[in-house]
Amino acid sequence: MIKYIKAQNIAAVSHGFFTNEPLATDKEDTALDFSFSNFQTDTITIDNRRLAAISINKPDAKLIFADQIHSSKVTKVSSNSKSIASRADGLVTSTKGIALCILTADCLPILFHDPSTDIIGATHAGWRGALAGIAEATIDSMIQMGALKANITVALGPCISKENYEVDKDFMRQFTKDSIFSNKFFEHKHKSKYLFDLPSYTTERLHSYGVKNISTINVCTYSQNNSLHSYRYALQGNQPSHKRN
Repeated sequence: MIKYIKAQNIAAVSHGFFTNEPLATDKEDTALDFSFSNFQTDTITIDNRRLAAISINKPDAKLIFADQIHSSKVTKVSSNSKSIASRADGLVTSTKGIALCILTADCLPILFHDPSTDIIGATHAGWRGALAGIAEATIDSMIQMGALKANITVALGPCISKENYEVDKDFMRQFTKDSIFSNKFFEHKHKSKYLFDLPSYTTERLHSYGVKNISTINVCTYSQNNSLHSYRYALQGNQPSHKRN
């Protein structure tokens, strides 16, 4: 089993924001990695992903991933979908027995659920995807499948926090050039450096889009790097940066 975090506002649907901490005695006491890489065999990656499904009591679920590209593209998933659905950053489905899977390592994982229709969504929101509207695009795709916006609940998972997300002025300008309200999600740190609040920015956009039931898991991947993979922390420590939650 793997230690994971749940969001109370989507408790009715099986889900988890997984750490890299194994709880089963048959796993080595090393940080679990859910990515395919040259640093571990494909068999280990597949086993880790399957263990995640077992941990939320869905051992027979069909695991569907996206080929994530930092976009606003969303793919509708069915029982005929391949294990890697397409080049996209959002997945939605109404099909029972499917688990939608997102990989992150500082970017924001977002889970969506309409309890009236049991349509679900899962989204990878890096800053590019968040700016391009991946969260809103996921909502739109769910509505096209029959979900009602007023019923959709959203859970924002662990990601890098504002305190550890240092960016430069050019980065900030990409957010503020078209929308003055984006200024409030940046805090001046020193000289030309700023701190960016990705989860608050995403929450504000969802609220503006008419989604009200939103929860945030206030866990920072950077500061909790012993239990969650952090791309930025790995780079700064000259460590392998491929590992994913």
